Amino acid sequence: MYIKRDGKRVRMPELSYLVRDMLNTEPPGGLILVTGTMAGGKSREIVAALHIAYQRLNGKGVQLFRPGKDSRMQVSRDRVEIRYPVEAVINAAELERKVQGDTKVVGIDEAHFLDAGIVELCRSFVTYGKVVVVGTLLFDFRGEDMPFMQGEDGRTVMDLLRIADQIVPQGVVNCNYVSPEGRTCNRLASQVQRYKVGNPANVLLASNASDRVHIVDDKQSEWLYAPVCTHHHFVPGSRDKHRNRTIPESASFRLS
Repeated sequence: MYIKRDGKRVRMPELSYLVRDMLNTEPPGGLILVTGTMAGGKSREIVAALHIAYQRLNGKGVQLFRPGKDSRMQVSRDRVEIRYPVEAVINAAELERKVQGDTKVVGIDEAHFLDAGIVELCRSFVTYGKVVVVGTLLFDFRGEDMPFMQGEDGRTVMDLLRIADQIVPQGVVNCNYVSPEGRTCNRLASQVQRYKVGNPANVLLASNASDRVHIVDDKQSEWLYAPVCTHHHFVPGSRDKHRNRTIPESASFRLS
């Protein structure tokens, strides 16, 4: 199916099909989990799908939220092809308060920056007939299940995955590792590498406190992030012997 965007005829995104179908079922509602590594276009597809839903619902009934923790929110709104209003929230309770009664589609980007309460909240929204589109990373820089930002109850985004009606892998990104000889890896990325210039993140720096895991990749942080393949994922101190190694001298990562 095709739609008009900026006067041009373009193919309707797959995610939009799912949102449309869940709105039209009886009873309506469902949870769609949009996953993938960093720089894979999750935010872009969520915004595009919600924009189409907004048009289908005659300009109402759609809200998009993003954690206030992520200082890139304003940039994210502008870096995608379609601008869409984003509301910042700090936790699941605030998000619940901000969702209006007549909202039919709820978008939640970067859900891993919220607390574990988002799991039950999504389930509740679906029970009341809302379509919920959630974007998240599945794994943290350690290669482990991504924990939620707040709380130490051990819950991770895998709790969202288990209750999702549809799971949409988004984006194909090449590994950003560059060997000491200057060769770029062409494998597909599935992991997130956290590093300082020339140094990988030591997993021992990440305690059980989730704020050590959730550091935003922006100019305010000393850490950088890059999408990498499993072969070029370096996590010194990791329990996984394949990751427990340091970056070779003179190797680097391309900036996404």
